[in-house]
Amino acid sequence: MSSYRGADVVTIHLTENGRMIELVLASGSPRRSDILSGLGLRFSVVVPRIDETPKAGEAPRDYVTRLAVEKAAAVVPPDSGTPSPNRSGITRPRIGQSTTDPSHTDPSHTDPSGTGRLWIAADTTVVLDDAIVGKPTDADDAAAILHAMQGRTHRVLTGIALSYCDEATCALVSSADESMVSIRAMSDEEIAWYVSTGEPLDKAGAYGLQGIGSIFVTRVVGHPSNVIGLPIPLLFELMARLGIRWS
Repeated sequence: MSSYRGADVVTIHLTENGRMIELVLASGSPRRSDILSGLGLRFSVVVPRIDETPKAGEAPRDYVTRLAVEKAAAVVPPDSGTPSPNRSGITRPRIGQSTTDPSHTDPSHTDPSGTGRLWIAADTTVVLDDAIVGKPTDADDAAAILHAMQGRTHRVLTGIALSYCDEATCALVSSADESMVSIRAMSDEEIAWYVSTGEPLDKAGAYGLQGIGSIFVTRVVGHPSNVIGLPIPLLFELMARLGIRWS
């Protein structure tokens, strides 16, 4: 499976009403960084810290959307404007704690030249038999997850939250995408070998579509970027809802 990172990608600029936009990825995921880089976007990275425990009875789509919104709220500075009354269906994010990025604790850093800033946050989870399957806790857990998933089809959901702030207002949009992924039957030896590569240990569902794990995937229904962690069509749609254009 090829990466979304390209060697000769044209640099894309984001604008809103002619205003240049600074892009911030609120995620430490290398895979999400690869996707944005492959689209020609320049961005900085800040890592949110939130509790990712599912709530009792929480539906998977609600879960990933909630976490994406909370991740976005955790990195938006508390002085980033006021809600916009002119964006229907768009609400201001609940502001959380600043991250380790010092620019997010310095009020003078917010829109010093009138440019806008867009934060992108996302959360991805795997669902098998209506149960949320998160990242494995260790190698044994990764093997157990793969044993449960091999020879079957599961769902992958990614929630996205975009928080856009200019010098006066903030707006938040969020949604989720879903894909279906089929994994072929795997022998105990294959599972043990795959776990030994280390790839499954930091991924929801204990496999990576963009890496070695692709050799076990027989079918994907939906956009592959959703499975990797940042659905490109949905990202573009949410940017359009905020009035953001690519140029």
